[in-house]
Amino acid sequence: MIELLNQIDAAKNSQVYYLALTGALTVPDIAGALGHESGRASGERYRTWVTKHLKNWGYAEDQAEALWAFRCSLLHQNTGQLNTKSGSLRLYFTEPGPNQTFTMHNGRIRFENEEFLMIDVPMFCTEMTSSARTWLEKNRQNPVVRKNLERSIKRHPLGMPPIVYGVPVIA
Repeated sequence: MIELLNQIDAAKNSQVYYLALTGALTVPDIAGALGHESGRASGERYRTWVTKHLKNWGYAEDQAEALWAFRCSLLHQNTGQLNTKSGSLRLYFTEPGPNQTFTMHNGRIRFENEEFLMIDVPMFCTEMTSSARTWLEKNRQNPVVRKNLERSIKRHPLGMPPIVYGVPVIA
């Protein structure tokens, strides 16, 4: 998981915001799965992890639900079109602009019947990776987390002999 967090930060720092955001949106899934006996992700675990571990940044239950819906829409259909009813919270992720004079992060805007939550991508990614690192450090000795971490995908910089030698492998 640390490699994923490092690569999310690297993408953000390189201004590759789309990939950074996509990676960051998977973190609550992974952490929720790591902390569960089954080792499997679910929408309920995602929302619970977001509400519990990102609440220092103002994330409430409606935000956790909207974040889950956005994550599903982006990762499965490559859209930001949520199947939500009028009046529900919509998420807009913003990138820094060349002439930007201020940053809006976790700011709500109401327009007609809809409410929008403006989220700064670099700040969101930093919050997500820092929260995950804190969670991981607190749970590193948990037997369930340890078992699930052992079977997690990893990057092997020198390959995986005897099948692959000398080139990095993610497996």
